[in-house]
Amino acid sequence: MLLDPKRNYILDLVHFSENDPLLKASAYVSLVCGCAQLLVGFLGLCGAVNRSRFLLLAFVMFLICTFLADVAMGTLSLFYKDKFSNNYMEVYLKNLTNNRYSRDRWVMPLMDTIQFYVYTVKENVREIVKSKYGVMTDESENKRVTDFIDKLQFYEQCCGSLGPSDYIGSRWSQSGTMDSEEMESPLFPVTCCTQITGASALNPLAKSYARCQQFGANRQWRHSVHQCCGGEGPLDYKDSFWYITNTLRGTRSFVPPSCCKQSQVGRAWAPAPIDPMCITYRYLSTPYESSVNTEGCSDRLMSWFNEQIWIFVGFGFGSALTMMLGICLSCCLISRIRIYHVIRDDY
Repeated sequence: MLLDPKRNYILDLVHFSENDPLLKASAYVSLVCGCAQLLVGFLGLCGAVNRSRFLLLAFVMFLICTFLADVAMGTLSLFYKDKFSNNYMEVYLKNLTNNRYSRDRWVMPLMDTIQFYVYTVKENVREIVKSKYGVMTDESENKRVTDFIDKLQFYEQCCGSLGPSDYIGSRWSQSGTMDSEEMESPLFPVTCCTQITGASALNPLAKSYARCQQFGANRQWRHSVHQCCGGEGPLDYKDSFWYITNTLRGTRSFVPPSCCKQSQVGRAWAPAPIDPMCITYRYLSTPYESSVNTEGCSDRLMSWFNEQIWIFVGFGFGSALTMMLGICLSCCLISRIRIYHVIRDDY
């Protein structure tokens, strides 16, 4: 999490918004604990092989320290789990967007990274949808991909990676596979459609299959996916410090480039919008709607944040239980070594 650019910005968000580095500290604690456990394990191994009470006692002391560190890491993670509940995440992102973007040095790269990676994480899935979904399912990898995408679309109520248009021109749509030769080839998988009660991922039942297959179908009939911009949405930038300073300079910029839909060559530190003019389109205009991500980042980031928190909690308390077991076994071994030495000295 510390090294992955798609995740470490979450630690920066907590650090800057709370002015408190404890969550990042828990990440470092987990890293140090993992390295220390290798050395401590080797120490315990030497103590057991040589029947050295001194080494085993040192091993137990190190285990106790590691146990306390793991408990602290899990506790810190639980403490921060509720930090962004009750719309706190949305408030933080909206504050960063409206008041501090382009003003504070650290806010611009942070928000650009958030807005960019929520988009590009799904670019890879889009390539899978285009090339492997629903074709040559006799191959194990393609079968797994097809099952995964169907379950994802059914349970998450989404369609494709970036939206239903992912299936246009895909290998699945070109194959034109249907159960009945009299029916036209579908534009989208049935799992993209809004489902009726009783449907399942293995047996999807569209509310209206015909309406689902129409271009421009609304969310009542087909799922859709949008990328993110700002806290609640792109309008967070309206009358923001970013907007005002650009207006005073004579530069018309309604949203940052990272809010625009990106091309494949784009990066978080160097956004490359598909439409280079996207930042100049007025809010809610037709070009704006087609080139700017219209969904806020708070819900997606909150989900991602909770996922990382549970990783910390699971690792912290799970490792602590392992340390406790090691302490108990080591104490039993130390006791038996003492009896062994007493018996050997008697003889």
